Formats: sequence, structure tokens, C-alpha cells
Amino acid sequence: MKKQLLRYLLLMKLTCIILLALTFKVSASTYAQNVTINIKSGSLKELLNEMRRQTGYYFLYDRSVVAQTQSVEAHFTNQDLKTVLPAICKQYHLNYEIKNKVIIVTTVNAETNASPNGGSKDAAQLADVKGHIRDSRNQPLPGASILVKGTTKGVMTDANGDFSLNGIDKNAVLVVSFTGFSTQEISLDGRAEVTIVLKEIIQDLNSVVVIGYGTQRKSDLTGSVVSLKSADFNKGGTNTSVAQLIQGHAPGVQVTQSSAAPGGGVSIRIRGSGSINAGNEPLYVIDGFPINNAAPVVANGIGFGGAPPPANPLNAMNPADIESIEILKDASATAIYGSRGANGVVLITTKKGKDGRLNVEYNVTASQATVQKKLKLLGTQDYINVMNQLAASRNAVQPFSASAISAIGAGTDWQDVIYRRAFTQDHNLSMSGGSGKTTFFTSFNYNNQDGVLRNTYFKRYQGRVNLEHKASDKFKLGLNFNTSTINDQQVPTGSDVINQDADVINSAIVIPPVFQVYNTDGTYVRPESGQIVSVTVDNPLALLRGTTAKGVNNRTFGNIFGEYTLAPGLSAKVTLGSDRSTTRRDVYQSTITQRGKSFNGGASILTGELNTSLVEGLLNYQKSFGKSSISAVGGYTYQQFDLRRFNGSIRGFPSDLTETNSLQLGDTNLDDLNSLTTKRRLISYLGRVNYNYAEKYLLTASFRADGSSNFGQNHPYGYFPSFSAAWRMVQEDFIKNTGVFSDLKLRLGYGQIGNDDIGVGNAFATYGSGALVNFGNTQTSTVAPTRIPNPDLKWETTEQYNVGLDFGFFGGRLSGSAEYFVKNTRDLLISLPIPISTGFGAITTNVGKVRNSGFELLLQSANLTGKFKWNTTFNIATLKNEVISTGPVPSIISSLYSTSAIARPGDPLFAYFGYQSTGIFQTAEEVAASAQKGVAVPGAPRWKDVNNDGKIDANDRVVLGKTFPDYTFGINNTFSYGPLDLSVFIDGAQNFSLFNYGVVDALYPNDPYRNRLAEPLLNRWTADNNSNAWPSSIDFTKYGGGMVNSYTVTDASFVRIKNVMLSYRLPVKNVKFLRSASIFVSGQNLKTFSKYAGYDPDVNSTSSSIIRVDRNSYPSARIFSLGLNVKL
Repeated sequence: MKKQLLRYLLLMKLTCIILLALTFKVSASTYAQNVTINIKSGSLKELLNEMRRQTGYYFLYDRSVVAQTQSVEAHFTNQDLKTVLPAICKQYHLNYEIKNKVIIVTTVNAETNASPNGGSKDAAQLADVKGHIRDSRNQPLPGASILVKGTTKGVMTDANGDFSLNGIDKNAVLVVSFTGFSTQEISLDGRAEVTIVLKEIIQDLNSVVVIGYGTQRKSDLTGSVVSLKSADFNKGGTNTSVAQLIQGHAPGVQVTQSSAAPGGGVSIRIRGSGSINAGNEPLYVIDGFPINNAAPVVANGIGFGGAPPPANPLNAMNPADIESIEILKDASATAIYGSRGANGVVLITTKKGKDGRLNVEYNVTASQATVQKKLKLLGTQDYINVMNQLAASRNAVQPFSASAISAIGAGTDWQDVIYRRAFTQDHNLSMSGGSGKTTFFTSFNYNNQDGVLRNTYFKRYQGRVNLEHKASDKFKLGLNFNTSTINDQQVPTGSDVINQDADVINSAIVIPPVFQVYNTDGTYVRPESGQIVSVTVDNPLALLRGTTAKGVNNRTFGNIFGEYTLAPGLSAKVTLGSDRSTTRRDVYQSTITQRGKSFNGGASILTGELNTSLVEGLLNYQKSFGKSSISAVGGYTYQQFDLRRFNGSIRGFPSDLTETNSLQLGDTNLDDLNSLTTKRRLISYLGRVNYNYAEKYLLTASFRADGSSNFGQNHPYGYFPSFSAAWRMVQEDFIKNTGVFSDLKLRLGYGQIGNDDIGVGNAFATYGSGALVNFGNTQTSTVAPTRIPNPDLKWETTEQYNVGLDFGFFGGRLSGSAEYFVKNTRDLLISLPIPISTGFGAITTNVGKVRNSGFELLLQSANLTGKFKWNTTFNIATLKNEVISTGPVPSIISSLYSTSAIARPGDPLFAYFGYQSTGIFQTAEEVAASAQKGVAVPGAPRWKDVNNDGKIDANDRVVLGKTFPDYTFGINNTFSYGPLDLSVFIDGAQNFSLFNYGVVDALYPNDPYRNRLAEPLLNRWTADNNSNAWPSSIDFTKYGGGMVNSYTVTDASFVRIKNVMLSYRLPVKNVKFLRSASIFVSGQNLKTFSKYAGYDPDVNSTSSSIIRVDRNSYPSARIFSLGLNVKL
């Protein structure tokens, strides 16, 4: 802890020194800028906008100034603005004046203090004017520009949105402009004080979006890209993870929790899943640096032992640092990432500093969380009644006598024992600013989340520094740096646990409610033999307190870059990146647990270190000629991934006191050691060309060649081209003249992309421990081959076709896009059986094909734009997933946690595969006449005899459901009135299934006296209740079939009120040091509408990327938050 504090104190000290230096520099610097302009037959407005884009200066001018100049031509290469401006103004008979960072442009005959109609004014007609510039919500607009029409006199508003003009015509016309708002002309008409409300521009097609290895205007996009901006992130209250910013907001993007624990993992699917054994996660790129999704530690240690769900690769980031998230969905957008683009790409751009004053922002959020939903289990009285009834049905002694019942009392709600009201605090402090040559952004975050499951937590200490410095007219360099320390604590739950009875959540579900938590002597009650009823499960609270896993992760990643202008329009950029992540997890299972007591306590220490390095060189070229413009990028990248892991476990301690501090005290005959070191490399060559003709016709072509050490020697390289085109029909006269459309663009795209996420070494021979061999009296270990090599192993390749239509109506008040895509993935990596004579059971090879296709729609509307504003964003996406081929085998069946799933041509990828119930046997005669005669009894499920062979076996299994929803949707409504803002976000997914382990435990319990879900037992078939809803619970061995069936595979469709937030902007006009302040209250996961019987239908607790299982998943929480945001 001391080292951690020293680390952050050092970081804060360094940052403060940088900030002080930069603050003085901001005060001392001017805004000298160099520009490069090549415009032929353009407009004056285009010329001034280009200079504004390159320099950051604001240009103020009257409409008549640009109207008098029909066509301009300008060619300047890296020249000072103070040289360019006089030359342009002289050529086109203009005057200019620089005031701070505003350039006022007028005609040569404009005179200061001229009347709007011409002529000078005497002193009696002059006046001093004060004003206030506000938006439609009455918020001040600092930095708005005010120009006295027909003169060179103008000012900018201060931090409170106020201005004053002295000695102007009392009837003058003021021209007011501000970025993102419509310019307005206001006549004073003798008024000495005015308040001017600007209207926001509904849609800005010239806004810039981030694409692979560059940026592009939104209007010039030819691929499928969804852009999410920071202005939208805060509409749902506090966001503690990056996934929360994406979930439900992008069509075709599905976010699923693998664990709702604090800091828990997520799974993101972009346009479905196309791989069986390779990864299906997207590539994450942060400020141009592709990061590694892998976790340094993937094992769990003693008391856990199962395969953990995937980690969240973005936990080290603070969501408040993010400026924008761009999601690249189709091949024309992702092909430039080649072998890592098959599953889509998520580009994350963090905030940067801007020229001007020092900006300081602080926000704090306090939250309270409770379990969103408790399972409906048998209560104490129902449990007693049902267990007595089942015992009577079996002609057994009823376990609960009248005297025993009276002694039990109210019993125990074990869910209340393990869950709690949890609290979270989140603090963010950021500072930004800059001069004409140097800009900076720095931030600090402290996030402390307690989990709703007792004894779990997540703490993040994080800092970021982004710098950019223009060393000369031709050279600039920059730094993006992020560092974090995460402390967390876990307890055994869900797929983390091999022995389900040692799972805290499972134990709380199945332990009978008739037991108390403690014995009279203060020890934990054990539901073992000698009790009223006996079950093989531990006391949940003993598991909570006796099995813990404390982890520390330190991660530092970032990049530095230098960019040099070689010639007009040509620049070179070199980037060096590094990502270092180290994890240590200390696990101890004490003797207060049944399992820990059996081996006198057990300890594990798990460590891992993951280092990624990047070297990247790019050339960028831009050129305009006539109505055409071209931009191109080409380059080389080298990325290396080094992983080291070590795990050590030992049992048999003399005491629990030392835990993991003295492993040498354990029994060395009960130790378990293993280690791993891997290295892989990726070498790439890439290029892209964009062509624009007359702002109407757009073409894009890209190519990437990747060489990966993951693949066989015969196929080390993969080649990934893409082509796309767009027609901006709105620029055609026959469309423009209708006045109907504000935007109309048709897009077509095709590309090939790859998937190299197959793990290290699958193409090569591997070796492991062999049999022990006796040499005399000595036993010697041997080494034996464990994998057969395949030098022909190659890339999975995805071909994708995309057609899209972008549209806008009513001046942009209604806009959106519609897209249809087809994505074919071939050469799937599959493990196929081979003759046993080879000494191996299977070999990894390339066979098979999977198709994903679907329709996506995004709509944005400004429903009301007056004092009361109402905006809506709606998205919906359909998805059809289908296996086209499985190569030489008719199908592939996979199992995970007793779940059978099949990949078979014509069916969805790994659909649930099991037995279909057609009802319940009511009589012995029905049983005797069925395919289950001699096996089933009345009350047992009647399984469908698919092949009509008179018996029920594995050949009667059918597809029971799929993991991919038919469609997903999200709708966000925001309402604004004065200082109040209200947002309501709803999302959902329909027509998909989930394998529910809770129903498995209800129908196939390990012990007859385990507690279970109430519904299957209270509504079960009995002799007196001939129900077809749920089978009898008399004799589970008479069910036949298997655990994967139409009872355990259940519909998981849902609609959820995800976020509701109400914010209030505080009046701070009279507080000089405050720019703005607001408070908010919000609620997350307020209500989920679903028939699903588990904690949450939107979950996958397994490590599988394609088979979804709810195995006692950590439940999601309902969260209420209160927050404050202050800007200085």
C-alpha cells in the first residue's frame, strides 16, 4: 500500500510541475500558426473555414462579405497566418482585424461606427451596450463572437457568456455566432442591454469521426461506423466501465455481462459471432494503440478452480477520460486492421487539451446498490410442506414433525445472508488547457465499489496525461499515458468453481431455509448428517468469509509519437507504444469451510505479467485539385506480445493465521506448481486511399498484409483488401432542389478481414509431462508430445458485404441510417478427430463456414426544439446466424457445464441441443404405450421420439434454442426545460435462449432435500394436480433424456429500463471562479421485464464466447446515484 501511495504521489507531483509550466506558457504565448491551403474555384467561406480548422481562430464576417466573392483560389504551403491573411485580403478587397483569438473580416469600405445603412454617427447616436449570450436551456455560452454589422468592431463573451460594447450605434445590428449554433443577427433598436438565445445546429455533417489510422468528416464516410460522443455519455448518470457507454446505444452491437461483480468481465459482439474456436471479441484501439484483450492471470486457485469468465480489458481506463468511441462494423472500415478486424473494431479516443485558459473539472458520485432481483425459492413453510409431501410420495418418513416445525421458527432467507446494500464512490478531477504550441489534458480517478455480494469489492486508482507540443512549423510530438492500480476481492461463484457445492451463490440457493446461520456456540451450522435433513453443501456465510481471492493489477499503457511535414500535404508519423500489465492474486481457503477443513487450509499465489510493444510508421498524403481531393495513408507496424505466468498452490497448514504469507508451512507433498511463457509477433503493411469528387462521389480502397507467428509455416501471411463507395445524392440538384433532404447518401462496401485470435502454438507441436520410467531403483520423468503440428494452419477469413443509406429530413431534425449486411466466415479453426494410430485424438485445422446477416436502423430526432426540448435516439438490429458448412463432419457437438450445443449446417452456431418435452405422462397406460416404457413413470416428462424408433436416446435430440437474439434495440429520450434535464434509456433483446442451471438444480438435484426454485415444485405434477407445466419431483431417475431439455433451456427475452437521470444546472453567474455546476440523481437497472427465472437474462457466466450458460451468475444490481459536477 505504501508503494502504491508513493507511486501516485510521484505521479501527482510530476503532473503538477507540468501543469504549472504549461499554465505559465498559456499566459505568455501568442497564437502564431502556419497553414497549408490548396483551394481552386472554392468559396471564400470554404477558405475561411479551412483556416479556422487549421489555426483554431474564430472568423467573424457579415454575409455580404462572402456573398460579394463568388470564387476564390488560394495556394499556401506552411506559411504564417500573418502572411496569408494580408495576401488574401488584398486580393479580394477585404479588411481584417485580430482581437485575441477572433479575426474580424470586413469589406474595404467598412468603417468603425458606421450605421447599418452607411454613414457616420455623431456622439448623440452612440451608446454602450451590455449583453448575455445563452443557449435554449439558458446556459451561458463563453467564447461566443459578437460583431457589429458593417464594422470591424467585435468582442467575445466571457466565462459567464456576457459581453459589452462601447460607443456603437444604438440601432446597430449585432451578428452573433458560436460553434455548433446558428449565426443570428439581432437589431438593438435602442436597447442598452440584450439577452440573445442561440439555436443549436441539429446536425453537423462536417463533424470529424475517428477511423482506422486517421480521421474523416462524417459526410465523407463510406463504411459502417457508429460514433458515440462524450456529450452523450453523461445522460445515464455515472458510468464505471466503458462497456456501459456502448450498451444499447449502437445498432448491431450486443454487450453481455460475464459477471456483474464490480469490475466484472463483459462480452461484446459486433454483428454476431463467426468463429467456433477462435476469439469473437472486437479489437480495442485506444488513441491509436491496439491493446491486448488477454488477462495476465486466468487461473483461480484453491477454492475456485474452474475457468473464470473473461476479464474486462478496459478496467484500467476511466470512462470520464473518453472523448469519443467509434465502432467500426463492416469490412470496408475494419480491413485496415487486417487479421484483427473480423469481429469489429472499437476505437477509443481520450480527451485532449485545447488552446486557451486552464479548465478544471471535478465530479463526484455516490451510489447505493441492491440486488436487482432475488430468486423465487421455496420459503420455510413451503419447503417443509413440499419435502413432507415428496417423502410421503416415496413412502418415506416425513422429515418434519410438528415438534420439529415449531422449533424451526421463521427459518433463514439465505439470499439475505449473502447479499447486502452496497455503496460506491467515484471521484474524477481533470485539468486541461494549452497555448498555441502546447496542449495538455490530465486527470485522476478514484473509484471504490462494494459488491452486492458480501466480501467483494473493486478499487481503482487511475491517472492520465495527454500532451501535444508543436516543436516547429513542421514537427510536432505527443504523449498519451494511462496508469492504474486495481485492488479487488472475489469469492467463489458461478463458473469460477469446479465443485458447485463450494459456490457461494449456489449454496445460498440450495441450502434448506430451515437452518439457522450459527449454532448456539457461535460456529457455523452445517447441513450435514445428523441434522433434520442432510445436503452436501457448505454454509454460504462460511464460504464467503473462508474463501477469498485478493488481487492487485498494475497496468500502464500509452504511446508517444512524432509527426513531421515532409512537403505540402505529405507528412510522416512514427509511434512507439507500450502496455505493461502485472497481476498477483492471493487465494486462501480456510478451515472454517468444509473443503478447507478437509485438507487443513489451502493457499494459492497466482502471478502474471503481460507486455505489449508497438512500433508504427505511417505516411499521410492529402491533395486537392479542381473538384477532386485525395487522401492516403500507408505504413508498417510491428507488435510483440510477451506473457509470463506462475501459479503455486499448497495445502496442509498448521494454522489459518498465515494465509498466503508463508507457503513453506504447507505440506510439500500437497503442492501444485505450474508456469507458462509465451511470445507472439505481428508484422503488418497497410494502406488506404480516399477519393472525393465534387463532394458527391466518394471512393475508398484499403489493403493490409499481416504476418503472424500464430500460424503454420506454409501460411504465415494473410492479405485483406476492401473497397467501398458512396454517392451523396443530396448534392445532386434534382435532390437538393426538392428542399426535403438535409442528407441523403448511399453506401456500398466489400472487404476481407481475418481472425488471428487462436491462441499461441496451435499450429506447432507441443510437449508435456509423460509417463514415469524406472531406471534401476530411480523413477525418471519423461517428456511426451501433446499436440500434433499442422504447418498448413491458416487464418480464418471473413468476407463482408454492406449496403447503407444515410438520410436527414426537415433541416436535420430527423436523421439516421439504415444498413443491411452479409458476413461470411470461412476456414474456421476446428479440432477434428484423427486416427488413434497417430498417437493423438484430434488436430486443429481449417474447415467450415458460418454466415451472419442482418438489418440495422438508427434514428435520431429533435421532436421539440423550443424552450422545452425533446430529443429521441432509437436503434434496432436484426441478426440471423447460420452454419453453412462443418467440413468433412456432419456436425460438431460441444459441451460446457453439462450443456450440449451443436454446430450443424442450417442451424445457428452452437444452438442448444437436447430433448423436447411434449407434455407429462398422466397415467401408467400412457407410459406403457410410449418410447419410454420401462423407464418413465406418471409425472415424468414425455420426450419427443424424433426418429420414431420406439426409444429415447441421443438420436432424438433437437435444437431447443439459440444464443443470438433475433433483434436488439435501444431507445433514449432526453427532455430539457430551463436548467432541468431528464433522460430515459430503455434497451432489450428478443427471441433468444439461456441454459438455466437453477432449473437444472430444481429438476435434477444432487440431494432430495435441497432447496430449489419455487415454481417447478409448487406447480409440479401430482396425482391430484394433473399439470402439464412441470414434471413430478418423485423420482428424478425416471425422467430419462438428459439435463439439456426444453425445461432447462428457457426464453431469455427482456426489456429493461436501463437508465433514468434527472440533472439540474445550478445558477453560478455570480460566482466568479465557477463556469458551471450541476447536480444529478440517477437510477440504473430500474426494472427488467422478462419471463426468465434467473437473476438476469442478459448474462453469460462461462468462459465460452458462443455457448451461453447462467451458472449461478453474480447478480446485477439496481443502483441509485447522486452526483455533482463542477467546472472552474
